[in-house]
Amino acid sequence: MLWSKHSPHLARISSARPTFDDNDEPRSLKREPLTPSTEVKFRMFYPDHSYSTLKLQLASTVSDIAKQAAEKLAISYEDCVVFEMKSTSEKLIFKENETCIVTTLSHNGRLFAAQKGGIEKLKPLLEQEGPNSSSFNELEIMSSRELALQMTLYDFELFNCVYESEFVVSVFKKSHFPDKIVGNLDCFLARFNEVQHWLLRKFVLTPLISKRVHILRKFIKIAQHCRDFQNMLAFFGIIMGLSNIAVSRLTQTWEKLPGKFKKLFKEFESLLDPTRNHRTYRLAVSKQESPFIPSCHC
Repeated sequence: MLWSKHSPHLARISSARPTFDDNDEPRSLKREPLTPSTEVKFRMFYPDHSYSTLKLQLASTVSDIAKQAAEKLAISYEDCVVFEMKSTSEKLIFKENETCIVTTLSHNGRLFAAQKGGIEKLKPLLEQEGPNSSSFNELEIMSSRELALQMTLYDFELFNCVYESEFVVSVFKKSHFPDKIVGNLDCFLARFNEVQHWLLRKFVLTPLISKRVHILRKFIKIAQHCRDFQNMLAFFGIIMGLSNIAVSRLTQTWEKLPGKFKKLFKEFESLLDPTRNHRTYRLAVSKQESPFIPSCHC
């Protein structure tokens, strides 16, 4: 489910994301940019699928994290390895000098620590298999316009927190800028994937065609409002989600979609054309006035 701090009705999309601490006091509605000294609470999982909650600064290295995890595992720090466990059982091992790793986790990834040489047979958590049910009524809590507005308010906060230098660091690799983090940019880019996963989950967990048609209409309308609000991040997140094979293969659902919605979606989908360096998208953006939220699909 989508989450926005502006709406109590929408729950956070992914429990894999860390929570950012503000001296354990209630936070204001306005999101504050992440800095190297920002303290973050996150779950560290272990081979037996137990976990502990760690609290460290974003600038902390993997070595710093491994030292705390090694105590829990009752092993020496030198024998501890920290890695991301993906839902596909793929394991991404972090280097000792890497920083800000909690913001780089994939949508359904979890942070694990284990003894070196013993990670090959480890399996993902049960929760990483994803939900097996979904509530159709969640989308009816708000109108399409209100949902798009809440998404835009939250997405703009994410984008507004990104420092220009983070784009430079991201392009030229963090190894060249050891004292810099790109946590704000990581959160902004992750949002794009979160929107797609939210949409896909709604479709694949809804068995009735009539309800899927209703969901399809709802998302197309949300995308239209996001475009009107100049939220290209959410707009393209929705359109790319609807273009995903998991949704596009639902031929009976698309056949029952009213013609005006088919036409509208085809118009939106044309903006995904990657030819000539995404010229269609660039022309559309050039006609918008600031402020607007750019997409990260290019």
